[in-house]
Amino acid sequence: MTSKSRTPETTRQHQPATEHEEYEAASSSIGPVPQMNQRPTRRATRRKRDAWLLLIALLLGIGTIMTLSYGGAQHAGHGSGTLPKAFPTAATTASATGGTPVPTARVLTRAAQAHLYPFPGSNIGLMQPAVDARGEVWVGEMYANRLARLDSHTGVVTAWKAPNGKNGIMTTAIDAQGNAWFVEQGANYIGRFDPVQQVFRIFPLGAVQDRPMGPQALQFDAKGLLWFTAAAAGRIGRLDPATGRVQTWPVPRPGAGVPSAPFSLTVTLDGQVWFRSTAWRTSRRRSSRWRTTRRDASGLPKLCRAGLA
Repeated sequence: MTSKSRTPETTRQHQPATEHEEYEAASSSIGPVPQMNQRPTRRATRRKRDAWLLLIALLLGIGTIMTLSYGGAQHAGHGSGTLPKAFPTAATTASATGGTPVPTARVLTRAAQAHLYPFPGSNIGLMQPAVDARGEVWVGEMYANRLARLDSHTGVVTAWKAPNGKNGIMTTAIDAQGNAWFVEQGANYIGRFDPVQQVFRIFPLGAVQDRPMGPQALQFDAKGLLWFTAAAAGRIGRLDPATGRVQTWPVPRPGAGVPSAPFSLTVTLDGQVWFRSTAWRTSRRRSSRWRTTRRDASGLPKLCRAGLA
C-alpha cells in the first residue's frame, strides 16, 4: 500500500519537469514566448544591433560627404577661372661661393582651357603663327601656298594666295601697323601683306656664292627693323621695311668643313640678336652639335656660347 501510494506522488513530481522541457523545445520553433527571464537579453541584443547599424550609417554618411566635397573642389579648380596658387618647391641650388643650398623658384598652377580651331582642307602644313593687336592669328599654309588669318572670336579662317609660292611659307611676324610679314623659303623672299588694302609686296633676297638665302625665321626689333635667318646661305640678315634695304652677315662655321646653318632667332629689347645655328655634317646627317650665337646690332656676329655637345 505504501508503494502504491508513493507512485502517484513520484509521477506528479516529474510531470512539471517534463512539461517544462516540452515547452522550451516548442518555444525555439514557434517564436517569442512571454517569459520574463528572456526579455533583458533580447533587449540588449536589439540595442547592440541598433548601435552597429547607426555607426555604419554614420560612417557611410561621412564618406559620402567627403567624396562630394572633394569632387566639388576638383570641379571648381578645373572649371572656374581661379587665381593662380603658388606652391614652394623643394628644389635648391648650391651657392657659387659657400655651397649653401638656396631656394630656387615657386611653381604657379592655373586652370587652363584649350580651344581647337579647325582649318578648311587637310594637310595644309600650318607653320609658325603670329598674333596681331586685335587678337587675330596669322599663319602660313605651307603646302597650300597661302597666308591665312584666323579670327579667334568667331573661328572664321580667311586665306590669300602668296605670290610665286613654292611651298615655303615658314614664319610670320606682325609689325606696328598691323601688316603681316612672312618668309617664303622656296621662293627666296620676304613678303608683306597689308590686310586693309589686301595687297602683297615681296622683297627678294638674292643669293650668296650662287646659293639662295633660304629664309627661315624672322622677328622685329625695338626700332622696327626686321631680322631673319638665312639657313641655306649660312647668314643672318636685316631688312629695313621703310627703304627695302637688306643687309646680311655670315655666321661662323661650327667646325672645319661643317657649314653653318642659322635656324631660329629672337631679338632682345636692347638690340641683341640671338639665334640658333644647326650644324650639318658633309654626309648631310644632322650632327649633335648646336651653337647659340649672339650678334650685337652694331657689330659682326660673335660666337657667344656652345652647348649640348
